[in-house]
Amino acid sequence: MNSKLLYFLATALIIISCGTTEVMETMPPPEEGPPAFPYVFMGDASVDDKPIREGTIILAKFGKSKSKPVTTLSGRYMNVLVAPHSLKEAELLAKEKAVVTFHLQSTSGNTIESKETFIMKKLDAPEIVTLDLHFNSYPQ
Repeated sequence: MNSKLLYFLATALIIISCGTTEVMETMPPPEEGPPAFPYVFMGDASVDDKPIREGTIILAKFGKSKSKPVTTLSGRYMNVLVAPHSLKEAELLAKEKAVVTFHLQSTSGNTIESKETFIMKKLDAPEIVTLDLHFNSYPQ
């Protein structure tokens, strides 16, 4: 009897833990379709015409979306991924009004925008973009 009860409880626990509510909450609504292909940005970065300090945080912003922050290495940044995350952002791609801005971020969350921007278009495949960034100063 104890083994049947133990088997029942173990089975119930497995079924409950395999629920899909968390997965469903992170998936985009069906009307938005599949995710768009990303742009992957990389290049040299400078502050006041000097190579950027190693370990400085750089991120990109597009619409209400932000890329994951990356840290610089030897005056360069790599693998800043940008793609639309909503239907409204995807519509901007079709109108060629999808402006990406690049930012330095301090540990306190303050940011400084680069002089450069980039206009995204709808892609048929991921695209790597080499773009050198220039900043006037470091964020406080």
